[in-house]
Amino acid sequence: MNQIVTLPVKEIEAKLKYTPFNLRTNIVYYANFSKNIGNFILSGEEIKIDEIGINQFKEKHFDYVSLTETVQIEKLLKTVQYYFPYLDFSLFNDRNISLSNNLISILGLEISFSNAFIYLDYNNLYLFNIDTKQDIEDFLVQLPAYEDNHIYYSPIFDDDFGIEESINLDDETYKFVTEISNNLQNLNKTGQFLAILPFIQNQINQYKNQIDFPLSELYIDDDFKIYLKDYQNREIKLSHLTKSLYFLFLMKGSIHLDDLINYKNELFTLYKHISNQENLDKMEDSIDKLVRNENNEIFVHFSRIKSAFCKEIDKEIAQKYYIRGSKNQPKSIFLSKMKTNIYTLQEICFPNSKRFTTYGQDATIIANQDEALNL
Repeated sequence: MNQIVTLPVKEIEAKLKYTPFNLRTNIVYYANFSKNIGNFILSGEEIKIDEIGINQFKEKHFDYVSLTETVQIEKLLKTVQYYFPYLDFSLFNDRNISLSNNLISILGLEISFSNAFIYLDYNNLYLFNIDTKQDIEDFLVQLPAYEDNHIYYSPIFDDDFGIEESINLDDETYKFVTEISNNLQNLNKTGQFLAILPFIQNQINQYKNQIDFPLSELYIDDDFKIYLKDYQNREIKLSHLTKSLYFLFLMKGSIHLDDLINYKNELFTLYKHISNQENLDKMEDSIDKLVRNENNEIFVHFSRIKSAFCKEIDKEIAQKYYIRGSKNQPKSIFLSKMKTNIYTLQEICFPNSKRFTTYGQDATIIANQDEALNL
């Protein structure tokens, strides 16, 4: 058996940077660089994996994944587009996909053989050339038992430890996001993300020097529908009352909930423009209940807004668009007004109001938490 390659894991991580993908440490990958087949072809002899000791992988706590399996394109694209809404997937060509060859290309290797076993520990990736059945048996003997002694550090998210007000996703969105997350884990486990990774890397190279993800313009059309224009024009669907609240925050940038009652008239004006209702008394009652917030009704609307964005795009990007903030602090939308056409809506609904900044006064202001407090 020939050990062909040893690569530091740090190099692998660098190649997967800016993506949610990874190669797992408890998996032995089989790569075939000649034909897209399910069995080994060694020295002209077809060998089934069950005959060469798949149970020995299990005994050493390794899973086995063949990079010759058929790619599940529909599920792959559904998941990847959620994490990369700013990429143009119409350019993706799914013909002649080879997971094995894509992996070697990503690793920057040139190979002259047909079969290989690949696995990695926390330090290195190892690639072994497999020419004969004896090579497989030798590999199984030398393969170390997998021990998960790596120290994991749980990331601290915004919603943890009281840093930020807890705004939960609705049940439907939570179920959807969980499904997407499970799909991502499956893509990482099976290596199917390799089908699209070269395409992604070619497109995201232009963003690697940027601090943040490329954000889409948030566009409000004549019917008050909300679209993320640069993310395949995805619509963000909200009820009329929730949308009125969202537009208020887009205009103001930052509002302390204790001060929300001061914006009752503005919310009512927005609601009248957006809603198809004719019962003004009922509409006013809804606004009054919202701004008084006696039973924390506003957090229901915050949850709906967060859920609407998280249904369309990953939270890492979505959090730039929904309303958030620390406990007992003003709540804000962390998005530049220049990434929206909210000024057009302001002119329609409040042509003479001085409560909101005008385009000329606010053309360079970014609505982050610090600057928003001065609006």
